[in-house]
Amino acid sequence: MKKFNIFLTSLILFTGFVYCEILYNKVENIPADKSVIYVYRIKSFIGCIVAFDVDIGTEPIGKLYQGRYISYITTPGTVKIWVKTPKEDISSIVIEAKPGDVYFVRCIPTFGEPVLELVTKEEGYKEISKYRPISGTEVGNKYIVGFGIGVPYGGVGFNFEFCFGHFSFGVGFGRLITQIGWSIGGRLHMFSFKHSFKSVNPRISFFYGTVGIIEKKPYWPIEFTEYETVTGTGLGVGVGMKFSKFIGGNLDIMFLNPNWPANVQVVDTGIKISAGINYFF
Repeated sequence: MKKFNIFLTSLILFTGFVYCEILYNKVENIPADKSVIYVYRIKSFIGCIVAFDVDIGTEPIGKLYQGRYISYITTPGTVKIWVKTPKEDISSIVIEAKPGDVYFVRCIPTFGEPVLELVTKEEGYKEISKYRPISGTEVGNKYIVGFGIGVPYGGVGFNFEFCFGHFSFGVGFGRLITQIGWSIGGRLHMFSFKHSFKSVNPRISFFYGTVGIIEKKPYWPIEFTEYETVTGTGLGVGVGMKFSKFIGGNLDIMFLNPNWPANVQVVDTGIKISAGINYFF
C-alpha cells in the first residue's frame, strides 16, 4: 500500500506538470537569420484516427494527427512543405520564408489529397492556441530498440517497442544473474518539450514480467547457490530523451509488485531505477 501511495503521488504531480504544458507552446527568441513554420491539422472526422506524414524539403519532420501541430525552424528562402496521407495522397505548398518571420500552414483533411493553406499570423496563432504539439514518439519514428537495465529489459538486456501516436508497446529479454528475464508492456508518452528530433518526453510505463529473483542458499551436498525468478507488475514514471534523430536514452522510477512465494522473507523496497540507451527508426 505504501508503494502504491508513493506511485499515486508521483503520478498526480507528474500529470499536473505535464498538463500545464500540454497545449500550444509558442517558439520564442527566433534567431534573426532563421524562420519558423507551423504546420497544423484541423480537427475533422475525415481520417481522424490516422496520421499524415509531413516533410519540409527532403527531411521528414513528423506525423501529424488531427488537432495537432508541428513547429519547425528553417533557413530563409524557398521552402516546400509536403503532406502525405496513408493512402499516398500527397499535397504540397511553397513558402518564400523571410528571416525572423513566422508562417502558418493549415492542413485540411479530405477524402483525397489534403488541402494546404497559408494563413495569416493572427488566424494561425488563434487556431493553434487550442492544439497540441506532436510528441517525441511521433517525430518520424515507428520503432525503438534499446539496451539497458531494469524491468523493461528483463534485467540486463534488450527491449523492442512499437510506437503509435502517444503510445508504445514493447517486449524485453535479458539476463538476471544466472536466469533469463522477460517483460511485456507499454508506455503512455505524455508530451515532448522540444518539438524536434531532439526532445525530452515524460511518460508513464506499465510492464509485466520478471521483476525479482530469489536466492536459494546452498546446502550439503550442493555447493553452489541457485536462483529462481519471480514475476509481477511494474509501474513507472520517467522520461525518454532523444539526443539526435536516431539516438536517445531513458530513465524511469519503477514501482514493482512481485508475486513473492509465501515462504520467502522479503527485504526489498520494490522501488527500482530503469535506464537504457535507445536507437530510433
